[in-house]
Amino acid sequence: MLESLHNHTTASDGEMSHETFLNEAAANGIGIVGFTDHDSLPSLSTVTHLRDLSRENPALPKWIVGIEMSSGLPKELGGQPYSGLHIVGIFVNPENQTLIDHCARSKQARIERMAEMVANLRRLGFSISEADCLLASEGESVGRPHIVRALVWHPPVAKCDQPAARPPREPGCDGPAEGAHAPGGPEQERYQRILDEPTQEPYTLFLADGAFIPGVYVEYKYTLDMDSCVRLIREAGGLAILAHPCTCKSKIPLAMAEQMLAEGRFDGIEVVFGKERDAADRAAARDIAERLRTRMPPVVMGGGGDIHTLEGMREWSAAPWAQQTRGLLEALLAARPDLKTTWSSLAQSS
Repeated sequence: MLESLHNHTTASDGEMSHETFLNEAAANGIGIVGFTDHDSLPSLSTVTHLRDLSRENPALPKWIVGIEMSSGLPKELGGQPYSGLHIVGIFVNPENQTLIDHCARSKQARIERMAEMVANLRRLGFSISEADCLLASEGESVGRPHIVRALVWHPPVAKCDQPAARPPREPGCDGPAEGAHAPGGPEQERYQRILDEPTQEPYTLFLADGAFIPGVYVEYKYTLDMDSCVRLIREAGGLAILAHPCTCKSKIPLAMAEQMLAEGRFDGIEVVFGKERDAADRAAARDIAERLRTRMPPVVMGGGGDIHTLEGMREWSAAPWAQQTRGLLEALLAARPDLKTTWSSLAQSS
């Protein structure tokens, strides 16, 4: 069975509830699921419900309570918020008060960040509102995907779900000025991402650092620095795993990440992540983990689909690199035999 230790539900920017996620994972050949919502923990009532589901249907995938923390840079790089650096914590205690307090502060900061981006979009002529984004988030942790969902409710971006033919001129995706052509260099790379992944078009246009249209994206308003995030995950009983290292390599190159792992500043690194184009980074991350297997405690391998939607789950489970997740959890538990699995369905079957 496949294993996805990194996933999102409606508790953050995913589109499935915990229960729906488990049912769909079972239908897509996924046997182990990590619930790692953005700066958000499942409630105790949710965990109790998950335990009941597992008792009632032992054939459901095994599940693990986790979190994906939006991290600031390490202090030696300034410690400021940086959207590319995320740290997955697995087997964390959702009753840990310090972690709960962090999530509450992060939730409020996300609302403030969303409000600023909405104001920036309105200055461009969009009719989107803060209420739209909060409705899209169903009252949970709000993020950029909720802004995108709110945007597609309004006519100006209704065409943004179609592949772009050339670089856009207007935020409404109605094409370039006469005679425009695709730019070169980094701009060409961003443009190519629009062509390759039309669903990412709003991010590439204006909802990311370095987007085509500047002045919309707002960096995180609140994060802890990298080592503080790792410390918090560990104090909550979890393992801190560097998520999708391809997204932070402009600030933390893989060689630097390897040094940090060797120094014990992370517990592990994701080796399965991303799209087909990220094959070289996946291989490099796995090589790093293999080289550090003999350090004590050993560096563990994590990863998965970073699944947010049912469509994304189906695409990932069919991808060849998803097969590389088989046995990840078994190897992780063997490397860290002292790890407490209390906050998972593994505790029910042990």
